[in-house]
Amino acid sequence: MLDETLEQELLHHYDHELVGQLEPFARNVAETLRTDLVSVKEVRPLIVWRVKSRDSLRRKLREEFGGGAEPDTPLTPDTLIENVQDLAGVRVIVHDRDNIDKMVGVLERSAAEGCWVLFRTKVIDWDRDIRKAPVEVPDARVEHEWVERGSYRSRHITIKKSTFSPIRCEVQFRSVIEEAMFEAHHRLIYRVRQHELEPLPAVEEMLGPMTEMFSSLDNMVSDCYRWTRDLLPENNQQR
Repeated sequence: MLDETLEQELLHHYDHELVGQLEPFARNVAETLRTDLVSVKEVRPLIVWRVKSRDSLRRKLREEFGGGAEPDTPLTPDTLIENVQDLAGVRVIVHDRDNIDKMVGVLERSAAEGCWVLFRTKVIDWDRDIRKAPVEVPDARVEHEWVERGSYRSRHITIKKSTFSPIRCEVQFRSVIEEAMFEAHHRLIYRVRQHELEPLPAVEEMLGPMTEMFSSLDNMVSDCYRWTRDLLPENNQQR
């Protein structure tokens, strides 16, 4: 159970032991994705990286473990990185949802070349039609999280520095529209609840229909990109 003493131990361990290893790893992941010139030229992604701030980590610890909840792995400084998956993160934002697969491919090729090790994949979706359909999961590491209307869609792939290293980084892949919905949900719902407040009912009521509208728009934008690609020379050589 999280108390003030344990919280301080966790924050001290994070500041003095983990940040110095997480920062260069997250930066390296972002730079490696940027230097895949073929995919980057075609997709033109926005790639950013960060590590959690001390204040953000404190809020997350209190939110997830402050109410007496016991994690599967006992919470100690040595297991902090196992219990908080997103201490380091890279975000890859693309214009067209279909291009998410291309950037995931860059990440997977780098893993095959020994740059890092694929650890876990999570797909976040709220689409009710997909939820009703049977989901085939060929890889046991793939998790599906179904979220409420008003949230966002995203694909998260956690990678480890090496097989025997605890250092890991969560790489999030989203379209521009999915990113807009993420920011809206994060600032209007998640951040409010982090301050132990309830989101405004009117905001929650509006986010649901907005998510459906934006999701439909996202699909239409991807369709337009796909149809236009069929008109262009192979591999967009004219660019």
